[in-house]
Amino acid sequence: MINPEAVPLVWRTSRRSQMNNACVEVAITEDLVRVRDSKLTRSPILAVGSEPGQAFLEAVKLGRFDRRATW
Repeated sequence: MINPEAVPLVWRTSRRSQMNNACVEVAITEDLVRVRDSKLTRSPILAVGSEPGQAFLEAVKLGRFDRRATW
Protein backbone atom coordinates (compact mmCIF):
# COMPACT_ATOMS: atom_id res chain seq x y z
CA MET A 1 0.00 0.00 0.00
CA ILE A 2 1.27 3.49 -0.88
CA ASN A 3 1.46 6.06 1.89
CA PRO A 4 -0.79 8.93 0.64
CA GLU A 5 1.39 11.46 2.47
CA ALA A 6 4.36 10.34 0.34
CA VAL A 7 2.61 11.11 -2.96
CA PRO A 8 3.40 14.66 -4.11
CA LEU A 9 0.34 16.80 -4.83
CA VAL A 10 -0.06 18.64 -8.12
CA TRP A 11 -1.52 22.07 -7.37
CA ARG A 12 -3.49 23.93 -10.06
CA THR A 13 -4.49 27.60 -10.08
CA SER A 14 -7.40 28.95 -12.08
CA ARG A 15 -6.46 31.39 -14.84
CA ARG A 16 -9.34 33.61 -13.67
CA SER A 17 -8.04 33.89 -10.12
CA GLN A 18 -4.66 35.10 -11.32
CA MET A 19 -6.21 38.27 -12.72
CA ASN A 20 -7.68 39.60 -9.49
CA ASN A 21 -5.17 38.28 -6.92
CA ALA A 22 -7.91 36.20 -5.25
CA CYS A 23 -6.02 33.01 -5.80
CA VAL A 24 -6.78 29.53 -4.63
CA GLU A 25 -5.21 26.31 -5.78
CA VAL A 26 -6.66 22.83 -5.94
CA ALA A 27 -5.00 19.44 -5.83
CA ILE A 28 -7.19 16.52 -6.84
CA THR A 29 -6.47 12.92 -5.91
CA GLU A 30 -8.60 9.82 -6.16
CA ASP A 31 -10.23 10.28 -2.76
CA LEU A 32 -9.83 13.99 -1.89
CA VAL A 33 -10.00 17.49 -3.32
CA ARG A 34 -7.66 19.86 -1.49
CA VAL A 35 -7.87 23.67 -1.59
CA ARG A 36 -5.30 26.21 -0.36
CA ASP A 37 -4.37 29.89 -0.71
CA SER A 38 -1.88 30.12 -3.58
CA LYS A 39 -0.10 33.11 -2.04
CA LEU A 40 0.54 31.17 1.18
CA THR A 41 1.66 27.72 0.08
CA ARG A 42 2.21 26.71 3.71
CA SER A 43 -1.30 27.82 4.63
CA PRO A 44 -3.85 25.38 6.02
CA ILE A 45 -5.35 23.05 3.43
CA LEU A 46 -9.07 22.37 3.20
CA ALA A 47 -9.64 18.74 2.19
CA VAL A 48 -13.01 17.28 1.26
CA GLY A 49 -14.10 13.95 -0.17
CA SER A 50 -13.95 13.60 -3.95
CA GLU A 51 -17.73 13.67 -4.55
CA PRO A 52 -18.50 16.92 -2.67
CA GLY A 53 -15.17 18.32 -3.89
CA GLN A 54 -16.08 17.71 -7.52
CA ALA A 55 -19.52 19.27 -6.94
CA PHE A 56 -17.81 22.34 -5.48
CA LEU A 57 -15.43 22.62 -8.45
CA GLU A 58 -18.33 22.35 -10.89
CA ALA A 59 -20.17 25.14 -9.05
CA VAL A 60 -17.03 27.30 -9.24
CA LYS A 61 -16.74 26.66 -12.98
CA LEU A 62 -20.37 27.70 -13.41
CA GLY A 63 -19.71 30.99 -11.59
CA ARG A 64 -22.01 30.27 -8.67
CA PHE A 65 -19.60 31.94 -6.22
CA ASP A 66 -18.61 34.95 -8.34
CA ARG A 67 -18.98 38.23 -6.53
CA ARG A 68 -21.15 40.75 -8.28
CA ALA A 69 -19.98 44.36 -8.20
CA THR A 70 -22.45 46.48 -6.26
CA TRP A 71 -20.84 49.87 -6.83
